[in-house]
Amino acid sequence: MREVDLLSAVTRHLRAWGYQTYTEVPLMSRLIDVYGVRRADRKTVAVELKVKNWRQALRQARNYLLAADQVYVAVPNAHVAPPLRRRELFREMGIGLLAIDGQETHVLIRPRASRYSRDGFKRKLISLVSDPTEVVLDD
Repeated sequence: MREVDLLSAVTRHLRAWGYQTYTEVPLMSRLIDVYGVRRADRKTVAVELKVKNWRQALRQARNYLLAADQVYVAVPNAHVAPPLRRRELFREMGIGLLAIDGQETHVLIRPRASRYSRDGFKRKLISLVSDPTEVVLDD
């Protein structure tokens, strides 16, 4: 499985929750793999995709807490056992865990609302992805 395979499943899942999804959204010196905006209530979600290195994904996702209401790490179902053994670390950080199995996405750890989210970062990202020149992923 490749990150692009994870991307398809995650964006489909977020759209089912009512989010418009965007990829490779810049945040400081990083790129958020998937950023979702639910226009109705202006809620945001960020997802870091990783095929194997869940620890690196968790470090990257921690930064996204500044710009999203909820943050997830998504890994293939075949590689979910190691991060699940560290579920308390995910919970302490408030970051959720998604397992991707083909085109199915399973929420294994629910994130809590970010205590670190800053309206300025969120507004900037929402305005960035609202730019009509940006690409919106649609099937």
